[in-house]
Amino acid sequence: SVSTDRTWLLPPFLESDGGLTQLFAPGGSGKGYLACAVCISVATGLNVLGHPPSIVGPVMYLDYEASHLEFSRRMKRLSEGLELGQTPEIWYRREYAPLASTASHLSKVVREKKIALVIIDSKGMAIAGAPEKSEPSLDLLKAARRLDVPVLLIDHMSKEGIEKKSGSMAYGSVYIFNEARLVWRLRSDVSNGEIKMLLTNPKANNGPKSKSVSYN
Repeated sequence: SVSTDRTWLLPPFLESDGGLTQLFAPGGSGKGYLACAVCISVATGLNVLGHPPSIVGPVMYLDYEASHLEFSRRMKRLSEGLELGQTPEIWYRREYAPLASTASHLSKVVREKKIALVIIDSKGMAIAGAPEKSEPSLDLLKAARRLDVPVLLIDHMSKEGIEKKSGSMAYGSVYIFNEARLVWRLRSDVSNGEIKMLLTNPKANNGPKSKSVSYN
């Protein structure tokens, strides 16, 4: 079940009041595919991840890691698996400069295009400085807030979290975790060409933590 004491963009992952959600996982866990599934759900209104979005609208994808070609491949595979007639249009941007230096321009685009959700993939490249330092993290948070829409921030798990397999925080400064409205941790098991995902919710600001969610 999903808590009804707060407003949702995509329950139980994204609230609708312009806050930030952090999704972190080890490399190769399927974060990119999960982010693409979120794109499809919000852009089309389809129930892709267990619940339909409460708000349907354009999605902006700020890609600091992969390429437009790889993003398009992921979107196409998911769209074909969902038997969509065509791949939904996403406002994709290949990014190179830190978010703190582009937020002013991006906020104008968000307003003009009536963007419902911004996805940042990922924090390590979007931040202007060392992720473990507080000032670059605070600058990133301020920049994300300027966008004035819900933001999904993709992040990596700390080395300690990977080694102990119990980490509840991403790599870098604690400020991101502290300021996020929601935090989701992804763990995956890949075998025989299939991926099993388990999402847990170590932090929720505006209500109770959600139950774990799994996908095959």
